[in-house]
Amino acid sequence: FLEGRPSNLKKFTFAKNSMGVDEARQVFPAVLPSLEGLCVKDTMLSNKGLRPLSTSIAEGRASSLLSLKLENVGLNLVGLNTLCEALKKKTLLQIETLSLSQNPCCIDRGTRLLSPVLNTDCLPGLRVLLMRSCGMTAPELKDMATILGKGDLPKLETLDFGGNPGGWSLYSEAEKVVALFGKALRVEVLPSLKNLNLVIDECHAYPEDEDVLLNALASADRPPLENVEILLQHLSIEKARSLGGGNYPSIRTLYLHFGLRPLLGAPLPGPEVLVSFLSELLKAQERPQFDALDLNAGCDQSSLMLMEELIRAGRFGCIRKLSLVGLFSQSSDSIFNPFIRLSS
Repeated sequence: FLEGRPSNLKKFTFAKNSMGVDEARQVFPAVLPSLEGLCVKDTMLSNKGLRPLSTSIAEGRASSLLSLKLENVGLNLVGLNTLCEALKKKTLLQIETLSLSQNPCCIDRGTRLLSPVLNTDCLPGLRVLLMRSCGMTAPELKDMATILGKGDLPKLETLDFGGNPGGWSLYSEAEKVVALFGKALRVEVLPSLKNLNLVIDECHAYPEDEDVLLNALASADRPPLENVEILLQHLSIEKARSLGGGNYPSIRTLYLHFGLRPLLGAPLPGPEVLVSFLSELLKAQERPQFDALDLNAGCDQSSLMLMEELIRAGRFGCIRKLSLVGLFSQSSDSIFNPFIRLSS
């Protein structure tokens, strides 16, 4: 197959478990010279299987690559170090898309290995950076926010950190992870950024930290964002109203998980936060801009009545997942009828 491959082969996608370590030693050096797109996914090559790829990159045999996707291939800290050393050779100057998603490569500050290569010297044309489920907790996410804040990725259009565990932030007030991302979202730093995924499950933020992020998304100095996916857990009432009122049009996918997990030193958000959000959603002149809304919250009768009104008004079509706790109502049958009709 390798001997008979077309010399003009531009893209190659390896099927699940289609290649082992021994095959990788032959395949990567053979196919890379002509390729513009390489995708290896769901194939546990580990460091040994990926080493021939890194070697080929370091030797300049992958200089035509525009897209490199290594997803769920067993890339760990050692393999990431080898890949980054290859990228430092500045042989992938045309690369536009880099995906390392679903690899444990960023655990234990693997992000520090990325810092020297995520810049215009090594990857000047980078437009898409996908790092979903890479094991990043608060320290690694802080590293990535710091990298972004340097302004060394001026062509970056898509950034995906979804599915990373996050974990509790133990930094000082000025160094909270969510706030750091908010501070990096400036047009002079990320002038091309259009798509952003910050759905990080366990990266708990205080209301003031989420305020920094939301203020950045509403600022005139923000990047040209069009599609933001975000998880918010401790909204202030003021920001809940602004969010429901459509003041953040770039937020297209919204995860609201609040009123369930207390933060040290901060009160648990009450049902009034949800009521504020839903009230503004109902009063807004235009339909909600959200493509998808996942709502996981504590609520009361007022919240449920507002949801009923939203359903009747045809303004709750964006809801994708609904999980409610604290349902205390003597007229629950009448409240749940709209939900039953919606799902029928």
